[in-house]
Amino acid sequence: MTSTEDRLRGVLWAVAVATYLGAAVELVLVEHWAEWQQWISLVAVAVALAATASGWRAPSAGTLRAARVVSLAVLAVSVVGVGFHLWGNFEFSHEVSPGDSASERAWDTLSGGNPAFAPGMLAIAAALALAAAWRHPAALRAPAAGG
Repeated sequence: MTSTEDRLRGVLWAVAVATYLGAAVELVLVEHWAEWQQWISLVAVAVALAATASGWRAPSAGTLRAARVVSLAVLAVSVVGVGFHLWGNFEFSHEVSPGDSASERAWDTLSGGNPAFAPGMLAIAAALALAAAWRHPAALRAPAAGG
């Protein structure tokens, strides 16, 4: 019999995987590969998708550890991505309208062509995967003797 905790854990895994898949589709649709920095998110999503799916479908101490480590790395990538997007918007705004006030510059930085918080969807997926892996029964089991 499946417990409520198991069902909720499954939902967390599923939403994390769906979010990574959505991010992958979005990155491809916007051709997010023009500069080397843009490849960071593509690689992070691919690795995170594999690690998260493995943790979900074949939970073991190893796959769950991989899902946790990759999720922590994706959290960092997400924060850096938000920084890149904000910085790109700031630079563009400064170049196009150098005389803007601080409030105008802040608005342009937040609302510019680079969606400032789009990389945050990776942080959400990573947090979901971390929650799903939290105290997972497969990670708490002792390894078999002789193995």
